[in-house]
Amino acid sequence: MTKKQAILLNISGKKPIKADYVEVDVSTLKLDLFNPRFRHKSFKSEKEMEEEIWKEKDTYPLFLSILESKGISEALFLKHDRVVEEGNRRVVCLRKIKEMYADKPENFPKEGYTKIPAYVFPKDIDPIELDVFLARLHVTGKKEWDALNQAEHIHRLKEVHNLTFEQISNLIGISKGKIFQKYWAFNETKKFLERYPEQPINRYSFFEEAYKKRNIRDFLNYESNKKEFYNWIITKKFDKIGAVDIRELSNFIENKKIFETFKKKGMKAAYIEYISQDEIKEHPSIRLIETLTTTLKDMSRKDLEIISKDKDKTNKIKDLLKELNSILDQIG
Repeated sequence: MTKKQAILLNISGKKPIKADYVEVDVSTLKLDLFNPRFRHKSFKSEKEMEEEIWKEKDTYPLFLSILESKGISEALFLKHDRVVEEGNRRVVCLRKIKEMYADKPENFPKEGYTKIPAYVFPKDIDPIELDVFLARLHVTGKKEWDALNQAEHIHRLKEVHNLTFEQISNLIGISKGKIFQKYWAFNETKKFLERYPEQPINRYSFFEEAYKKRNIRDFLNYESNKKEFYNWIITKKFDKIGAVDIRELSNFIENKKIFETFKKKGMKAAYIEYISQDEIKEHPSIRLIETLTTTLKDMSRKDLEIISKDKDKTNKIKDLLKELNSILDQIG
């Protein structure tokens, strides 16, 4: 390993963390079996975790990118014992490349997997520093985890490190309301899985969307209603997983007749009854989209300048963009 330089990271407001720069061989690195993205799984070996990461949809495009670039351009972050704190997917790709091209240096140079740039955290680093660092990268940063992993990590900051919602908000840079939403949804998912451990953890999406709908959230304040909600999930009263069906449920939960149809026959029958009502000429969501589109088109330069200087408002626009992309995905 060739030691070159170090960086100082200001993470949780304590003294800056010094991380030494090194170049390492991929064969000396260890995957983090307790990686936050996989805390809901239990791996018996690195090989098992490597296979899981390799199967993920985002891994192969990264593999091709590294192959084309003849190496990685962004340094990994390691613990003192060479466990990969940030960059497990890149390590899996490099292992595959080494396996495939070790005897074909003309296709991929040996230096591409033997001289990997990395920063090494000190042995005595406080665990809270590592968790806040990962949250900044993957909850609010450019390499966002999916909603479940974000929520689990926020739950960890609250329950393991005893941070307040305000502290978490200030440290990772998203609103306190959003922090609480993800915490609440993960907590409710945990309760659900304790009762039904055979259910997959992606049931989280039902609870995150439920929090966003006040009438559903109020409904779930009562334990008897919560048990009923659980039953709808496990008996597949919903047609889809999460967002779309919870939004529709929110539209007709207060209509006793349609609500009863949902409980007896499921989402599809209730939705057909809902849209067939004479008084519903046009879905309110369509009118809302049209209003929003007009509003956005009419925004002035001054409005944009104000938003650009307010991180909370900028984050709200990013949230809006994610929702729009999600809608497009669902339409597709």
